[in-house]
Amino acid sequence: PTLFLPNMNTGMDDQLARCKVAEEEGWGSVLAEAGQLETSLEALLGLDADATPFDGVNGAEALTSRLLQNRK
Repeated sequence: PTLFLPNMNTGMDDQLARCKVAEEEGWGSVLAEAGQLETSLEALLGLDADATPFDGVNGAEALTSRLLQNRK
């Protein structure tokens, strides 16, 4: 789980929209207002980490395996 604090002062980068995806998928929370840190942290800690099982490849393991295969 991750707590996001999007930069709202960017011209082209809609960080809020990108951060909201994590919230919709259930693995992140967005700090909407600077004065809401405690509330946002409580919400983050209350997320069910097993609610959205990861079914992809672990990139770190795949990279380590490739690096070890190619070392001299």
